[in-house]
Amino acid sequence: MSKKRSIKVYGQSGYKYRETPTIMLKGMWLKEAGFDVGDYISVTCEDGKIVSLQLTPAFDAGTTSYTAKTVNDEDAVSATAASGTAVTILVNGVAHTSGNDATWESGTNTVTVIASKTGCTSTAYTVTVTKTGQG
Repeated sequence: MSKKRSIKVYGQSGYKYRETPTIMLKGMWLKEAGFDVGDYISVTCEDGKIVSLQLTPAFDAGTTSYTAKTVNDEDAVSATAASGTAVTILVNGVAHTSGNDATWESGTNTVTVIASKTGCTSTAYTVTVTKTGQG
């Protein structure tokens, strides 16, 4: 399975017959990536990208441990903090710039996000990212 796919955005008749951007994903590569017919997925769009990693469970400030799965060799990793809070990101123990791609090793990878607010204690959030298959 290839790491990235080029997919054309088509036009399709939408509300009041206006042309609406349409993206269709299909193929056995989706099954190989862990998707099955009938699955529901969440899609997040950021800066012209469809974000592929979903946290389990969904983010909650009181929860500090998460998991995510990918078949990609790399994915963008970013963190946005509340006002007045600084964020430090480590990918497998190495400092990472928010928004840049992180390169995954096969198997388990660890992303640590440390949120620090002046005069308060820091909170560390850990995401265990499991890379399976070939990207």
